[in-house]
Amino acid sequence: MEELTPSRPNQVFATYLLVLAIAIAAFAFRSENLSLKPLHADEAVQAMKFGELLEHHSYAYDPVEHHGPTLYYLALPTAWLQGVRDLSDLTITELRMVPLLASILLIILFLFIRGGLGEIETVVAALLTALSPIMCYYSRYFIQEMLLVAFSFGFITFGWRFLRFGKTAWAILAGACLGLMHATKETFILSLACLGTAVVIDALLARQVRRDLSKIGWKQLPLLLLVAGLLSVVFFSSFFTHGRGPIDSVMTYANYLGKGTEGVTGHEKPWDYFFKLLAWNRAGSGRIWSEAFILGFAAIGFVLALVGRCRGDQRLWRVLALYSAGLFAAYSALAYKTPWLALNFMQPIILLAGLGMVGTIRLLRNNLLRLACIAGVGLGCYNLAVQSWRGTFQFHSDERNPYAYVHTVPDLVRLSERIHALAHVHPDGENMVVKVMSEEAWPLPWYLRDLSRVGYFPEGLPDDPLAPIMIINPERDEALMAKIDESNYTPDAKGLRPGVMLWMYVEKDLWDEWMARKRNH
Repeated sequence: MEELTPSRPNQVFATYLLVLAIAIAAFAFRSENLSLKPLHADEAVQAMKFGELLEHHSYAYDPVEHHGPTLYYLALPTAWLQGVRDLSDLTITELRMVPLLASILLIILFLFIRGGLGEIETVVAALLTALSPIMCYYSRYFIQEMLLVAFSFGFITFGWRFLRFGKTAWAILAGACLGLMHATKETFILSLACLGTAVVIDALLARQVRRDLSKIGWKQLPLLLLVAGLLSVVFFSSFFTHGRGPIDSVMTYANYLGKGTEGVTGHEKPWDYFFKLLAWNRAGSGRIWSEAFILGFAAIGFVLALVGRCRGDQRLWRVLALYSAGLFAAYSALAYKTPWLALNFMQPIILLAGLGMVGTIRLLRNNLLRLACIAGVGLGCYNLAVQSWRGTFQFHSDERNPYAYVHTVPDLVRLSERIHALAHVHPDGENMVVKVMSEEAWPLPWYLRDLSRVGYFPEGLPDDPLAPIMIINPERDEALMAKIDESNYTPDAKGLRPGVMLWMYVEKDLWDEWMARKRNH
């Protein structure tokens, strides 16, 4: 494989060995007990959408309420390999395996860009990608963001190889990643715009615009764009069965422009939200969560990249520095913010942190200072690992975890288990009627997906609200009490999300029968 700066065979072997070891360790950690965390409302919406594809083999892109189709189509193999054909048999583990594998692909991609980053920088950046708490937490989330990050890095990686070496294979792979970016999430346009801007600024700073243009493989460039367009059309058209999909993939940007500029979504945050989220966060009265260790070294790496004090491809480093700054500014400027959006700029920031760590150690001439710095880096990595463990296993759905954003509480899982236990007692079994009369119910439809007669009434109470089990939000409780005989029902309260409760009313005879069987067992 052609390299910008030739590395000794032992260095190359060590890089491959260490990066693959990091990828394997990351998979082992992140795949442990994938169903531990209750399904987030957004995950449940995606899961039910995927269920339509799994059961009915049909999918139509929705440009208003849902993102791109890659998440659903890539989830099919994991379900099929487990012999799953119906939504009721699908598990959380099978769903979350898709973003998890994307997060591992992200680490493996470092091997294809190591010539531009430098051998040691590659290993350190791969390690930080594996240890970062936010990267770890959202690698176990059935949403599109981790796929977008992986495909974006793939486009950068293979795009760099194409521009550097001009081989057709790299153009095809870069085009595939670009098409997958578009077919994954509409916000890919931010990544593309920031990357393009960074490349242009770098060419202007290097005063090599004409030279850069002359080095582009113009014969392969149309192939790159053709592969990207074809792959995007294949997914958005649902493999050529939904002709409207590719058109809607363009028309959707009117909707997303409104999301970014209008304060009506409930997810509006101040411009400094992401900085506070990552730098120093004490959600509630809990522990401190911070990735300042990464941010601090990234700031050093940013300076080193701009002044050209780095190994590997100095222009690649400068593009990455400008790209990370542009993405951070773009997402901070938008009113609409959720914590998983930070993954998009966190990945290039992690790359710069790797450069900053290695660069700092190299700049220190005193051996004692170098040892002290290496020891500090080790402690910082240990702290990241501890935070990742806490966020993944200890505070996975706790509001004291800043990444557990309006997350479902375990109480809802217990509510689902109780409903299923009551259905087992009821004469109709899985055909027992359940009426959910609440504005907020997700992810309850996922947890009750195997019950055939569950009705959802988000707008208000139906004319006849009576059912063996009625679930209602507290604000509608008084209206329900006016329509039923309270003495015939047993109330039970469970949490949905922090600050959001649900009341369950169970027919008294059904409740008493369940309690009697429970005592006997």
